[in-house]
Amino acid sequence: MNFVESFRNFFTTKSKNELLIYYGVFVALLLLISGIIIYTHFTTVSRLSSELKAINKQRAVVQKILIKNKEILAQQEAVKAILEKEPTFYILKYFNEHLLKQVNLSVSSGPEISETDVGNGFIERKLTVSFSHVNMKQLTELLLKIEQKERVYTKELKIIKDIKDGLLNITLTIATLEPQTAT
Repeated sequence: MNFVESFRNFFTTKSKNELLIYYGVFVALLLLISGIIIYTHFTTVSRLSSELKAINKQRAVVQKILIKNKEILAQQEAVKAILEKEPTFYILKYFNEHLLKQVNLSVSSGPEISETDVGNGFIERKLTVSFSHVNMKQLTELLLKIEQKERVYTKELKIIKDIKDGLLNITLTIATLEPQTAT
């Protein structure tokens, strides 16, 4: 109670002007503390909302990566299933015995075979061959036959039109994936 009495005595002994000064200082301090609290609140909220936006952007990127990864894994499983269907597939044998007989074309140079390690336990075997004096119908039939065989795909196709007879000279590269054998 002693504190309350001394507080009351302090204010009763002061003049009106001094009390107005004290009240003004009190209100100013109250406004200053309130302003500091409001300022720190809004800066914190602003900082946290910008961090949240950045996190949401990163989350969207991660979701895209996960979706792409799921697609890649599905494609790898599809490739493995195709490889298991024909474990003794040889691209040169397919080209000579099946493809050339179906489209009735003669080879002008090649075939040349090369291979590339594509990772994930697979080797890409490529067969490059050149044809000359081919018309557009023969070319489309050739590409259709290649597309129908799910084990083989067209890697590269170069077409040059022969000015003399109007036919095409073609360099075709087809490829297949094979499981990498341990050496």
